[in-house]
Amino acid sequence: MRGKSILLALAALGLAASAGPAAAACKLDKFAELPVTMQGLRPIVSAKINGADVRLIADSGAFFSMLTPGAAARLGLRVGATPFGLHVMGVTGEAQTGLTTVKEFTALGFPIKDVQFLVGGGSFGFEADGLLARNMLAVRDVEFDLANGVIRLFRP
Repeated sequence: MRGKSILLALAALGLAASAGPAAAACKLDKFAELPVTMQGLRPIVSAKINGADVRLIADSGAFFSMLTPGAAARLGLRVGATPFGLHVMGVTGEAQTGLTTVKEFTALGFPIKDVQFLVGGGSFGFEADGLLARNMLAVRDVEFDLANGVIRLFRP
């Protein structure tokens, strides 16, 4: 029995020792810092859609970025149907949504072509045009430093 304990202890030490160099080699490089303005408890990010200024609430709990119907109309976006079976639920219940593709979404001076947004719901308040969600924020590792007014994106 004592022999098994010693073998287990040696195996654990061996694993711990082998993990050291691998962990030391792993690091995250800061890719970008997205400025955030807090409006109450809502983090607001400034961006551009097809060259027009928009204000989006950074929402790490939302799965897909969304625009209000009013913002889509103001931006002259065509709104089509969402994929069959897509239902969006929020705190106020189910929201009817459409889908639009913007020619160019720009944040931090980086233009991204052909970005899809859901269109639906009502007003998000604070003069926000919509939500910036995980489909845009989770493309990298993300740090929300809202106390210092920034969302940092990292790449391993």
